[in-house]
Amino acid sequence: MTLGRTAIASMLSTASSAVALFITFRAGFMHAGGEFMGLWALISGLLMFARISDTGASISIARLAVIGRNESSIRIGTYLLSGMTVATVPAIVLSSLILIVFGLYFDAHEILGPVVISQVLGSAWIYAIGSSVSGIFSGCLDGIGKMVPRYLASVGANLLLVVFAIFLVPTIGAQGFLIAHILYVVALTIIYALLLFTSGQLLFGPAKEYISVTRASFSFLSKSIFMGTARAGFEPVSKLLVGYFAGLTAVALFDLALRVSSQLRQLANAPLQPIAVLTARTTAALSPEHRPMIEKWMLISIAAGFAVALGQIVSAPVVAWLVIGRVDGFFSTMSAILAISFFINFSGTVAFYVVLASGQLKGLLALHAWMTILNIALGASMGWIWGGIGVIVAWGITLAVGGPVTLGLYLVEHSMSARRGRALVLVFLGGIAILAAVATAVTALQPGIEQFLGSISTSGFSRMDLVACREIERFHA
Repeated sequence: MTLGRTAIASMLSTASSAVALFITFRAGFMHAGGEFMGLWALISGLLMFARISDTGASISIARLAVIGRNESSIRIGTYLLSGMTVATVPAIVLSSLILIVFGLYFDAHEILGPVVISQVLGSAWIYAIGSSVSGIFSGCLDGIGKMVPRYLASVGANLLLVVFAIFLVPTIGAQGFLIAHILYVVALTIIYALLLFTSGQLLFGPAKEYISVTRASFSFLSKSIFMGTARAGFEPVSKLLVGYFAGLTAVALFDLALRVSSQLRQLANAPLQPIAVLTARTTAALSPEHRPMIEKWMLISIAAGFAVALGQIVSAPVVAWLVIGRVDGFFSTMSAILAISFFINFSGTVAFYVVLASGQLKGLLALHAWMTILNIALGASMGWIWGGIGVIVAWGITLAVGGPVTLGLYLVEHSMSARRGRALVLVFLGGIAILAAVATAVTALQPGIEQFLGSISTSGFSRMDLVACREIERFHA
């Protein structure tokens, strides 16, 4: 496995995911409406709580598989079964409980009708469980060195999602959106399973080996389970607060901005993911040959994070116009907040991978505990004062804190050359200043951008977006 090939494959996967995101959201807003998209976003976010084990399970399985392979004792079938035990089984139980509770709540409040609620809940459940299973297959493929085929397989699955969305959503509306996502996650899981089954490495060990691997996985997860809860809780907590203070259409806009931001972040993050596998055997100290590579990738990651954050801020008016049929100030403001906070957070990404892969999680646990408390406290208080946008500002502040602190956790254990340290600080501070200036300029120029985009739109485009635009206008009113 080389970093170059893996990075290219990962970026292709991320790019295809971004295309699929745009097309499916565009179709969803056009043919199902903003309130339906907000409901889907809210339910999907809530089910992230049910997949708290997934945060550490995939990397845990990959990490243990790498160690086992180096020790010539790997039986990847054992790791597959162990992953299902520690991640997917709990996800099935927790997601079922969550859907029962919120299904009763939504039904009692007559939100979008019982038929729509049941369809969304059932589809979201299948999507969540399928994502959990595919994540375990993904960790196994990474563990046996099949990262490139795994990324390319995800490209194929994303293209299938595009095809499903194009043909199903315009035909049957909201139901088509739900069916497209179910078919996508089923296809992705099948493709991953076929890759693993045809690898020639799907061997199963004795029961005692399964018990040993599962115990090791639980040991890793017992340290990361709270961190997983905190990370998974950010999105649903903020969506609940946005929905409470601003309604379902605002949740849909927030989800769109968040997904665009996450896709761009993943694009910058793609070349860094192999670091988690390459450093899987490290403890407190990195080997001498790893340190220069880690320092170099820290600088590269900050530069890449700046590029994608800048792209998100500049493109936000166009994204809103293409997806919902109008330039939206709420969406552009959210995009700027998320872009700058993600950029600040991104400064600690390489450090996070090294610390997580080494298993030294005490500092990360404490950090995520404080970030969880801060997000809830700030979100509730700022949402009460400024509404939905206040919740998102609170999200941005909380997320931004994580990056520099994670980098500090890395520096406690590992030294960094003075030259690269100064360069890192200069690039980081300069990036924040430039992004803030560009965000201000885009906000000021937004009326002109809207007028320009409106001048090149067609009446057919406007008619197609009538459902979404009416809901957006009602939200602003």
